Amino acid sequence: MDSKYTGRRLWWPALTNVVAILTAAALMCLAAGPVRAETAQTKRYIVVFTASQAADGTFVLGGNYALNYQAALSLVKSAGGTVGIDLSRQIATMVVDSANPGFAQILRASSLVEEVGEDFKWKAFATLQEIQAGGATPFSHPGGGGGGPEQTTDPLESMQWSMMQIQAPEAHAIQAGWRAVDVGILDSGVDGHHLDFDDDGVAGGATNVDCARGNDFVPVGPGVGNPDPCTDNGFHGTHVAGI
Repeated sequence: MDSKYTGRRLWWPALTNVVAILTAAALMCLAAGPVRAETAQTKRYIVVFTASQAADGTFVLGGNYALNYQAALSLVKSAGGTVGIDLSRQIATMVVDSANPGFAQILRASSLVEEVGEDFKWKAFATLQEIQAGGATPFSHPGGGGGGPEQTTDPLESMQWSMMQIQAPEAHAIQAGWRAVDVGILDSGVDGHHLDFDDDGVAGGATNVDCARGNDFVPVGPGVGNPDPCTDNGFHGTHVAGI
């Protein structure tokens, strides 16, 4: 059979089927549209409440926590928000998700609220795989496990310009450290088994990071330093602790 006649014979039935499919798809989009739109428009906000700090270090919303805490929750809910992380006692702040485009404006009008900011994120660093795919050869620190005095086992120490800037070698020549001084790091965790924190020159041996005093303060998500306080789920906390 000549293909051109086959095409003519099948054209109208095919067109009818296409119209039917597109109509069904359009109806499905209309039915599912509001749900998808709400999900796409949901934003995360950092809500800072007006508060005073109590003697024990906690924050009191509006001067009366029992009264104003419930008022704050009601305000957030009435504005179309859902509290994701409640840090009102710790830093007078709540992390709130809302699909209401007027959420921030509504809350800013309340005397209970000091400020509202839309949260955002961006990708600051490429992954190791992305770096390698681009043809670059990344420097790699040997990492955990100890293995000798840190002054001689860190092959990248000469590249740590920040240590040179604060004259760390000169300071270490006078005083290498004093155990009576505790340094606390509030960050993404600390890899306590990293080479920079080696304490006895033995691979897998002692560390000068007190893992028992570590804590995970992140109530949701994968957590920081979880479940081992001497685990860094990112890298920044270990970087800062090394400094």
